[in-house]
Amino acid sequence: MDALLLLVSATVFSLMLSIGINYRLSTLRAFLQDRTAVLQGLTAALLVFPGLAFLLLLLFDLPVEIATAIAILAACPGAPLITKRSQMVQADPDHVSSLQLVLAVSAAVVTPIVLSVFHRAFDLATENVTALNVGLQIAQVTLLPVVIGMVFRVLAPSWAEKLNGSLTRVANGLFVLMALSIVVVLVISSELRASLLIGWGPAFVILTLTVAAVVSGHLIGGPNMQRRAGVAIASLARNVGLALYIVELELRDGAMNLFPPILVYMLIGILVQVAYSLWLKKSSADQ
Repeated sequence: MDALLLLVSATVFSLMLSIGINYRLSTLRAFLQDRTAVLQGLTAALLVFPGLAFLLLLLFDLPVEIATAIAILAACPGAPLITKRSQMVQADPDHVSSLQLVLAVSAAVVTPIVLSVFHRAFDLATENVTALNVGLQIAQVTLLPVVIGMVFRVLAPSWAEKLNGSLTRVANGLFVLMALSIVVVLVISSELRASLLIGWGPAFVILTLTVAAVVSGHLIGGPNMQRRAGVAIASLARNVGLALYIVELELRDGAMNLFPPILVYMLIGILVQVAYSLWLKKSSADQ
């Protein structure tokens, strides 16, 4: 588990560093000046998704590990691969990359707050999670590398351009390695593999959450279809790497029980995104 925690930390750090070094401040300024765009993205990812998760936990009596996984995912916005996933739905790349950066940076504050709210309201396996510790750790693996990357780009733009491609490949390679490591753990552990069968009830809740996230993001995104698609994906795509980091860091004893529902969310989320992409293409062709 220590090796997996180190790999997850390195993956999240490298992905955030890649975002920072690849980002242009002029693009961020333009995004922040569009208050409607900022409000739409933050509302969908930071308010509506956690609100939907909170409502579903109120309505359904779920096992502790399922409820805890959903709460952690709700608290982890700004998935590092939002930009790549948004290409599948032909979202505006500048809008999505800016939203991704804002969400990733906001996690240092938002994540411990959301976890605290869920912990107070539900019976979750988060009694060992302290807001200050989580906030500091998240800042180290998300905020710090983004700032380092952006400062490096300002001070040495030519070197930043040269390193950008290599750093992106390293970050993506670490992400693939992390995913393969999780698969290996699943293959080795028959007990963990069997636990992926979380039951129809929890699977239905997760499916409902993913569909609601896409629909709400699409509606909140405004009349522009590219922006709608970007907000929908930003709402759906939670930072699974950060979620696994929190699980490994704070919930070591119960970590193995939380991996399955997080992985199930990933798989169902991908299927919902594919369906959404096909619907967008059909809608565009009909117009």
